[in-house]
Amino acid sequence: MDGRAVSGSNIAPRSGDAVAAEAALWVVRTAGPRLSGQRDPGFERWLVEHPSHRSAFVEASALWRDFGVAVAGDRAGARATPARRWSWPKLTPAYGWSAALAVCLLLFIGVQRHFAASPVYMTAVGEQRSIRLSDESRAVLNTDTRLEVEYTDADRRVILDRGEALFEVAHNPDRPFYVEAGDDYVRAVGTSFTVRRDPSGVEVTLLTGKVIVGKIAAAAGAPHLTLRPGDRLKLNGAGAAPIIDRPVIDNVTAWRRGELVFDATPVPAAIAEMNRYSNRRIVLRDGADVARARLSGVFDIGENENFAKTLAAIYGLKAAKTTDGFVISGQSAASPAR
Repeated sequence: MDGRAVSGSNIAPRSGDAVAAEAALWVVRTAGPRLSGQRDPGFERWLVEHPSHRSAFVEASALWRDFGVAVAGDRAGARATPARRWSWPKLTPAYGWSAALAVCLLLFIGVQRHFAASPVYMTAVGEQRSIRLSDESRAVLNTDTRLEVEYTDADRRVILDRGEALFEVAHNPDRPFYVEAGDDYVRAVGTSFTVRRDPSGVEVTLLTGKVIVGKIAAAAGAPHLTLRPGDRLKLNGAGAAPIIDRPVIDNVTAWRRGELVFDATPVPAAIAEMNRYSNRRIVLRDGADVARARLSGVFDIGENENFAKTLAAIYGLKAAKTTDGFVISGQSAASPAR
């Protein structure tokens, strides 16, 4: 790792209040009547996004069940019965209203504290957005991005649920700045860097200053990586070793000026990158040799039709427009830029 793996103190855990409030919300949503036996996909994603989520949900679920059992047990002559999982307490005038009011109060406090302390910012597919945080730090959100801000007196924390963002961090050594992306964290004091999170993993590119990157669940003192300006760290998960390279920074941040720069990029990867910025998706078919070819050039984001036509022209293929995008098909006459 180029000698940059060092040991140091680990990241502090996420705000317990925010996680508890989220867990309470999910308990209510999953406990209510549903049209099918399947749980909400959003809940499933939330459950695995952070190590603290599952334990917080278990605790909130137990509290929810205990309300129903405890109040029911106060009824004269009532026989205690186990509470069914995912079921609502029966809200009858005889004994249920006190439980309902208690739970509603708990949820009201939790939700109020959660949204007061944890603003959420999002962008749609193809949208970019610049936000100014309360400490004068700045974040530029790229396409289809969702992040949550949790600031305390001790530290500044941003949770990147998905997508990509560029951070310009206001200098404050007494309140370190963290970005959490899945199981990984990035810590900075005053610097600028990008973090990208998608199903394939996490990428961190340092523009200026200094950051360290480590595992959230690691023990205190566990090794972490220190990046230098110009470094890009790729964390692909599944036990894969971290990769550090030094790309052309202007290419990495080209999305800020509405462009994508490909430099001998595999055609399928170039198509996938264009598809991040448009709901009119490009699909490559019947061109196995093109799938192994590489593409170089500068393209405007969101211009999938022009990209599909250009790609087809380069390789002698056909670009057909469909109701929701474009299909590139046929055998290529030649395969330049291999």
